[in-house]
Amino acid sequence: MPLVKDRVKQTTTTTGTGSVALSGTVSGFQTFAQAFSSGSVVYYCIADGTNWEVGTGTYTAGSPGSLSRDTILASSNSGAAVSWGVGTKDVFVTLPAAAVGLVSFPAVTTKTASATIALSEVGKLIPCSGAITLTLPTAAAAGNGTPIVLKNVGTIVVAIGAAGSDTVDGAVGALLAVGQSVILISDGVSRWHSVGAPSGFSFAGGWSPTAKSTTAALTNSNLTVSFSTSNQWRGIRTANSIPSGRYYWEMLCVGGSGGDMCVGILDTNFGNFETQPNSPAFYRSSGEKQKDGSGLVGYGSSWTAGDRIGIGFDTAPGSIWFRKNGVWQASGDPATGANPAFTGIGGTLFPACGTFNSASFTACFRAADLVGSVPTGFSVLP
Repeated sequence: MPLVKDRVKQTTTTTGTGSVALSGTVSGFQTFAQAFSSGSVVYYCIADGTNWEVGTGTYTAGSPGSLSRDTILASSNSGAAVSWGVGTKDVFVTLPAAAVGLVSFPAVTTKTASATIALSEVGKLIPCSGAITLTLPTAAAAGNGTPIVLKNVGTIVVAIGAAGSDTVDGAVGALLAVGQSVILISDGVSRWHSVGAPSGFSFAGGWSPTAKSTTAALTNSNLTVSFSTSNQWRGIRTANSIPSGRYYWEMLCVGGSGGDMCVGILDTNFGNFETQPNSPAFYRSSGEKQKDGSGLVGYGSSWTAGDRIGIGFDTAPGSIWFRKNGVWQASGDPATGANPAFTGIGGTLFPACGTFNSASFTACFRAADLVGSVPTGFSVLP
């Protein structure tokens, strides 16, 4: 939906029917650069005292900035673009009569592949489907009060990711289940608020501030966890469980050494990874794997600080795969289902990590934070 801001006005000396250069300022008014981000679609009016034109256009930053004349809604030229003559014209933001009382979406844009929603697509109805992640534009660029309307028309959960340090209802992203719809409203700063969000929409992309060992310290918007040295097993999991489906995420080992660091999945417990029966599947820094508190089994390459571990998990067969720095271990292949580290894992499960000695991990759940490619048929946890 085109944006409207109060008291935005400049002047132009551009002639013809093309984009206009915003070359002059007007005392007491904002410039387009002060009110909008480059690429914003806005409602505008151009007038020279005799001729006038109202429409929607795209603001582009520059020296000077410019405004394209994308759609003419009304004009003194019988609704067509005015061919401006020599002289100074006012260019300002207005709310056209055609937009007042609008009860239908201006357009429908279908998404079937992972993408960042463009500023020109905000306000449209966006049906989406497939194992994809849709990244929202920054709330600052979208503008205060700008809506995005999403509906999952597919057969698998669609992930919604926030850009940069933005959040969706305070989390780094959300999950939209099959058949669900949601309206997201920008606060114009750094947050998207959901309206009519369905149950299970919000997914805590960061680590849980409560489901963790007491010595686990959280930073980086709860994406990085640091365990101090205490010579005992400590761990952490996310707040929300993994929904049904096929998902991929990564763990970056920021600091630590030795063979006692673990990444994988947990159920509702998060304590002693070594001995408790509730540690379904882990890949240890020693290169070994472990399931349900059983003994360690040789598995793949060892890893340490600076290494990135990818995790693929399919809830239907309960199968999990691990890869180190882009290489799937033990000839595993989540896309084909070949050679999982473990299978038959059930219950309510969460992404998790832990260690016996000091270590730090950064969770990479957002598409923008991933380095490895997402396996075919898998989605990203936002």
